Amino acid sequence: MKKKVIALSLVIGSLFTVGCTLYQPNTVSTDNAYVHSDVTAISPEVGGQVSQLFVEDNQWVSKGAPLFSIDDEDFIANQEIAKSVLDVANAALKASQTKTEMQLVKIEQAKQTIHSASANAEHQAAELKRLSRLVQKQLVSKNQFEAQKTRSIEASSKLETAKLALAAEQKQYDVLLTERQQLTAQRKQAEANLRLVNIALERTVVKAPFSGFVADRQVQVGKFVQPGMGLIVMVPDYVWVEANFKETQLE
Repeated sequence: MKKKVIALSLVIGSLFTVGCTLYQPNTVSTDNAYVHSDVTAISPEVGGQVSQLFVEDNQWVSKGAPLFSIDDEDFIANQEIAKSVLDVANAALKASQTKTEMQLVKIEQAKQTIHSASANAEHQAAELKRLSRLVQKQLVSKNQFEAQKTRSIEASSKLETAKLALAAEQKQYDVLLTERQQLTAQRKQAEANLRLVNIALERTVVKAPFSGFVADRQVQVGKFVQPGMGLIVMVPDYVWVEANFKETQLE
């Protein structure tokens, strides 16, 4: 709750007598004394219609005791909406995390494919080189050499395709990471919004900031109030006396 310390002086009666009877020769008295106390204006931090009033004028209340409450129907509705938004954000982030993990599996599979394709391409290239020497010596037919040449070209092509596939999977992983970062930010925003909504709901109940007496109550059930409106004055249960003496009395 919002409170404004006004630092007023409460004059209890017109005059307060500090000393009524002289019991010692050097005891003095005065009829020019005042009782002082700080007072605090209590105002709400949220607006709405007052739904309940818990105190009366001159009532003593303990610190934290409810003074009045504001209709919380809209605040509860906002809380439910904020919770739903957070649930959606959590679900989206969880789905994104799952997709990211699956993408890592795809990347690993693509790497394995490259490993196999690379080994096969090396084998086919070595076999082509071997048959190239043999065909020159006419130890194998030209058809055998051409068939091996085709197999070597196909193996090299598969290797390049596998490399392109890995690059595509890695690019998709980067996209998913960016999406995940955005969803994480959205979840944090939803969490922050829910905290603010919860605070607003909590503030629909205006409580006493300290123990003391209720004075000058300006609020009634059904009244529409705005943040900052002074609705109740509270006086703490401690006071001090300011007494004025003549100089001759203090000699």
